[in-house]
Amino acid sequence: DFIDHLVAILESYEYNKSVLEQKKAALESDKKTVEQKQSEVVLLKEDWDSQLLDLNQLYSESETELRKLRDLKESYEENRDELEEEAEKIEEEIQRIIREASRAEYMGDLPKGTFLWPLPGYYQITSAYGSRWGTTHRGIDISGSGVMGAEITAANSGVVITVYNGCTHNYGKKRSCGCGGGFGNYCIIDHGGGYATLYGHSTEITVSEGDYVTTGDVIGYVGSTGYSTGAHLHFEVRVDGERKDPESFNLIRK
Repeated sequence: DFIDHLVAILESYEYNKSVLEQKKAALESDKKTVEQKQSEVVLLKEDWDSQLLDLNQLYSESETELRKLRDLKESYEENRDELEEEAEKIEEEIQRIIREASRAEYMGDLPKGTFLWPLPGYYQITSAYGSRWGTTHRGIDISGSGVMGAEITAANSGVVITVYNGCTHNYGKKRSCGCGGGFGNYCIIDHGGGYATLYGHSTEITVSEGDYVTTGDVIGYVGSTGYSTGAHLHFEVRVDGERKDPESFNLIRK
């Protein structure tokens, strides 16, 4: 009996030992899993911390940019009225000059209502006459690939009555620099009989007030001066001082 009892004790011990070893192995496995999870959590936290730093940096930069935009808006609003008033004065002066010049007899070498296309080789109208951006666009904008520096030619014969060449802001912009009432460097040719044409945003006007030009003469070069978002020619036709849609006239393209 004693031996049987001893055998039973040994068997129980071996069984309990086996169970404990299994539990120990399971605990060690669980420990490794927990340690792995902890390591993943640490890495995840580091990643989150890094992203948070990036977001804070972006937020700080956004706040700085927002302040700059607010400052620009305030500056624009402060200058807008002044620029608009200056543009109105220039327009009034243009109207006065055209009214005085329109007393002359028609001197164009093309029939009345007919004009030569003023930008040879470039025929894309990027902005037509009429409503635009909540205002009225009083001419047509002509542009195309490589247009910067292209020759601008007189649409008809006549006398140059206005030249402005004082704008140095020859680049695209989202607001007016105020030069030339928004036209930048520009000139006006009086064709007599109440007809006149205007050529705006030039890099340079190469004629002078009082010059007589004939149809097709080079009068300047395309630019982006004044209130211009990119290189183009702003072309206007005026009849008795009133701006008309250039496309309503006979525009000869060569």
